[in-house]
Amino acid sequence: MLSADDRKSLDWILSKAQSAPENLSEWEHGFVDDMTDRLDKQGDRMTVSDPQWDILERIREKAA
Repeated sequence: MLSADDRKSLDWILSKAQSAPENLSEWEHGFVDDMTDRLDKQGDRMTVSDPQWDILERIREKAA
């Protein structure tokens, strides 16, 4: 389950990624879309693995 801080970080990363689509690969777009859909459906019950956080961090760096 997502903590309040993790939820805030995830929301921020996904928002930034969606506002800078030109900086992401097609695969990264798909990943962001999937994570956004999961977050919409599962909310705070969602879990994010360490490898997924690593991918999200790389996406954050590209989108910032």
